Amino acid sequence: MKENLTDKTELLEPAKITELILSENLTALKALLAKGWDINEKLPTLDGLQTPLQIAFYNDKKDALYFLLDEGAKITNELFIEACEYGDDPVLVRRLIKCGADVNASTHISSLKAAIYGKNEEIALLLIENGFRLIPDGTTLREAAMEGLGKLIERLVERGFDVNYCEPDTVYPYNASALQAAASYADLALVKRLIELGADLSYEDKYGERAYHYALRNERKEVALYIKSVEPSAWHDDEERLKKLKSYKLPKGLISLLRSNDRRVLLPGCEYTGFIEFASLGDVREVKWKNKKFLDLLIDADRYGADGFLVWHPSSKMLASADYEHGVFTPLCSFEEFMADPSAAINKIFK
Repeated sequence: MKENLTDKTELLEPAKITELILSENLTALKALLAKGWDINEKLPTLDGLQTPLQIAFYNDKKDALYFLLDEGAKITNELFIEACEYGDDPVLVRRLIKCGADVNASTHISSLKAAIYGKNEEIALLLIENGFRLIPDGTTLREAAMEGLGKLIERLVERGFDVNYCEPDTVYPYNASALQAAASYADLALVKRLIELGADLSYEDKYGERAYHYALRNERKEVALYIKSVEPSAWHDDEERLKKLKSYKLPKGLISLLRSNDRRVLLPGCEYTGFIEFASLGDVREVKWKNKKFLDLLIDADRYGADGFLVWHPSSKMLASADYEHGVFTPLCSFEEFMADPSAAINKIFK
């Protein structure tokens, strides 16, 4: 015969209370409360000690979860943040707020950032509606753009967030804008909406890239074509571009390569990469870095990031490599020497 746990005269062992929560035996839980059970006392689980509310939440036991909330279980900041990020359940978040959860709670991130990281736009809007303190900064709107949260972006702009304000973080250390983030990851509709909201097409990040370049680098051809269509035509006119780049003293051979349709250079003798592909003349980037000014030349490099891999340094009239991550600038050779033996030139980067 199954043991009737509610008939116990003494409180159960913690492990058995955990079993009651997992089986959602609400009758037994009510009986335990009547006998003085501490609803916030941590219980043993396979993942260590957890509160009853955590056990119900992590195991998706909604009946037990709502029962515990109604009985006054304490909502920790950690649990609320996780509900915003991982729960994908606006009804639950609304209930947590009603039961006393702090919408401005934070652990290593805020509840709003948690909702954004989880792509839970409805939850993010719910937090704002329920009093989340919005402080315009340089990362929140960009993160919303990266995750494609258009409605949230509109709400943030309504609340005073500057669509062009940006600050570096671990994901975008080079001061990328919201439009640049959207050009990298979001759909075309969001890119268009950001432009309608005033996103600056001319803005360049720390290394001279516009949103157009972000779309190219991430192979977002449709997005790149659209951005190009709404940018000033002079930005993509070769003759105008050459005038702007006159101070870089580009070799004629390099200009011809950048203006050609086939800009991929195979590297059969290179130990580390099979090819590099030059950007078009209109897409090379002007960069100021570590007291140096140069042109970042590539759009692709086999097995490596193209950024800084091969640059033209006008002061030395040489090709070079700029390792942005490690702060190393490596002179290589003249353009003519490169064309004579591209593999040997690229091998120098790794020596």
